[in-house]
Amino acid sequence: QTYYVRVYNSNTNAGTTTYANTFAICILTPVVPANDECATAVSLTVNPSDTCAAQVAGSTLGATNSGLAVAPCTGTADDDVWYSFVATGASHIVTLSNVTSVGTTSSTSLYLQAFSGACGGLTSILCDTTFASAATLTGLTAGQTYYVRVYNSNGAGYANNFSICVTTPPPPPANDNCAAPTALTPGATFAQYAITATTVSATLTTDATAVSACQTTRYADTWYSVVVPASGNLTIETKTATGTVVTDTVLAAYTGSCGTLTSLGCNDDDGDGNFSLLSLTGQTPGATLLVAVWNFSATNNGTFQI
Repeated sequence: QTYYVRVYNSNTNAGTTTYANTFAICILTPVVPANDECATAVSLTVNPSDTCAAQVAGSTLGATNSGLAVAPCTGTADDDVWYSFVATGASHIVTLSNVTSVGTTSSTSLYLQAFSGACGGLTSILCDTTFASAATLTGLTAGQTYYVRVYNSNGAGYANNFSICVTTPPPPPANDNCAAPTALTPGATFAQYAITATTVSATLTTDATAVSACQTTRYADTWYSVVVPASGNLTIETKTATGTVVTDTVLAAYTGSCGTLTSLGCNDDDGDGNFSLLSLTGQTPGATLLVAVWNFSATNNGTFQI
């Protein structure tokens, strides 16, 4: 069948002003990506470190709806494309990068959803709606295949080119749990004995007594200990570190032992920016306090100072 297209400048000629354009025009035929469906998912190589040495270029341009509901994720998956990888450990990071808009309407709202199971019987295990970011998958089984679909969250006319890779995070920090805290030394100033710590690969504590009244949003906590000085007073503070993506920490101090902790207080945003600062007075000199520091964000893991 023959179709017709007309092209025109949207302005109206007035007086001596004439609106006109020169241009090029062509007709393209959309090509459906080979990984348009789960059954034809592109296999991703799992990088053995946290560096994207092996990555794959992808696109949602021309992709169609696979028919799988997005819930519990959000957005419109009318252009989803599929990837798979075989886990080599309990945790991997799926990263989207180099995201560009190639649709008829500009948007880089690229979502990622990960699944366990097999095509036709998938179970959603992660939703990441922060566009070009690193999504951490935990609780994986080595040797098992997992699936990832990527889609622009908007409807028709939106599409993206991107790169995707799967990396392996480093092991949890030594002070990942309450039972192995890193010792802090009180100083006259923050800089005197400040140490650089990390939330990368840290897990959430399983100590049910480690509660917080100031902020219940808790990810990737790490643990510290400090001996109360002779004054009975001390301030525990976190600050940014060079090159980090961590911008928001929460901390809490406790007496007692792991499993029987008693909260002395907590703080969310009283330090620099959204970093935490907690001042304690009237403590028993020589007593050992336990301190938990955790990340407010589930994805922005990195270094900080304490």
